[in-house]
Amino acid sequence: LDLGVASEVVEKAGTWLNYGDIRLGQGRENAKKYLAENKDLCEELKNKILAAKGLA
Repeated sequence: LDLGVASEVVEKAGTWLNYGDIRLGQGRENAKKYLAENKDLCEELKNKILAAKGLA
């Protein structure tokens, strides 16, 4: 999540973390839980972060 925010793939709005129109959760722990429950979205997010860092 921190890399996502740093790469501007994940947006931080106050305590909320968003990926596009998807609200991942309020706070890191809730966002981590949401991603753990949504494996496909987690994989997509990982690939976007890697691409943003030039590693994909």
